[in-house]
Amino acid sequence: MRELIIEGHMGAAYGHRNTPVSALLTAYHAEKKPRWSVSTIEQNQRMGAFFIEAMGDLALGKIDRSTIKAYHSKLQEIPTNLHRVKNKHPTLDLDGLIKLAAQEGLELIREARANVYAEKMGEAFVWAKVNGYMTDNPAANIAATTNKPTTSKREKRDDFDAATLERIFNQPWFLEGKGQPTKSGRYYSFQPCYYWMPLLALYTGARLNEIAQAHLKDVTQTDAGQWYLDLTRWGTSGCFPN
Repeated sequence: MRELIIEGHMGAAYGHRNTPVSALLTAYHAEKKPRWSVSTIEQNQRMGAFFIEAMGDLALGKIDRSTIKAYHSKLQEIPTNLHRVKNKHPTLDLDGLIKLAAQEGLELIREARANVYAEKMGEAFVWAKVNGYMTDNPAANIAATTNKPTTSKREKRDDFDAATLERIFNQPWFLEGKGQPTKSGRYYSFQPCYYWMPLLALYTGARLNEIAQAHLKDVTQTDAGQWYLDLTRWGTSGCFPN
């Protein structure tokens, strides 16, 4: 009788209660593939794979609000440069790397970045609900339910005021795109990164370590044709693994 009640409550999702989340993601990505760009497909696949690495290949019937909250909290215990830390400690699994980060006081993922990963899973769960795999989206409004500070005391810094920014970006290499000349007429060493990295930091708010590890393919477009810098490509952009 109890199973009949549960089946009646879950409807079509009852038949998928033991379906692993990996199978759901495979079906979700397969349907979206014709409409998504290559970079969007890769991004979603990476984020889905990371959920499985962090939480296991859970059956859909086992994924609830507490699962997503636990995932969101776990993300914020992970070192920012996880790909690099993994390379230094190849024998450690994700939980081991989290312990290492706590022991060594490594910089951790910010809440805003954790929100992106949790909400990306939420998009998959919305599709799952529409297609009868799940009864609801356990990741709905996950960012709005968290009250943790978005920055640690170590991360807090004074903002640049307008006068300081004006002094910085009135330097010759920003105005002319080249270094200052010496008395001999030669220019001081000048590289494109000296020009582009501060400008990208100014306009995107990204950290320098993220910008420094970005690739040309990270400059991409939405389905509507809007250009953007894809800093959620963790691993290729230095934050999360592939």
